[in-house]
Amino acid sequence: PKRHKFNNGGFLTVFQDPLVEIVKYGKLGRMEMTLLLYLMGTASQDGSIITDLEMLSDELGYHKSYISRALKGLVERNIVKTYGREKSRVFL
Repeated sequence: PKRHKFNNGGFLTVFQDPLVEIVKYGKLGRMEMTLLLYLMGTASQDGSIITDLEMLSDELGYHKSYISRALKGLVERNIVKTYGREKSRVFL
């Protein structure tokens, strides 16, 4: 596998208590955790991301059905919220 070099990048502010609650009680699967970390890492300063399933699939290297299922799980647990049309959603 290709080895990546992890450098310091943008700054992310996260409240620790909610993050601990998500890990302890969210019962997230591997794909949901992967998607959540990606969304957190790519969010703008206001916490929004404008993307679609195709883009997420390309970026993460998973089929759209896996991304869609993981996103649905995060929404059902109220970890992320979706707004907008199907092709241009904003995730907070």
